[in-house]
Amino acid sequence: MNFLKNLKNEILKSAKEAVFEAERIFGNGNGTAKKQAAIAFVTNALKLPPILREIVAILLGAFIDASIETAVTLLKSEETTFSKTQLSNSVEVHDEENI
Repeated sequence: MNFLKNLKNEILKSAKEAVFEAERIFGNGNGTAKKQAAIAFVTNALKLPPILREIVAILLGAFIDASIETAVTLLKSEETTFSKTQLSNSVEVHDEENI
């Protein structure tokens, strides 16, 4: 059980980085290609022999998919928060200039 728990933690940790890399590579492009790239990134990042990676990708496919979807949601949330902070900081700077 510890192996499975560690494996799932490893997947969760690499999912956000995988989504970030897919966004960097594909930009606003094809969502399907980005998702496939993120899944490949996550499975390739696993510290397992290649044959075991393939088995894990099949057995934990739904978990990997859910981890990537969660990472996408978090990334979008962070982008929104960052944009709002930038806008707020920009308004504050302009207000200070007008004082």
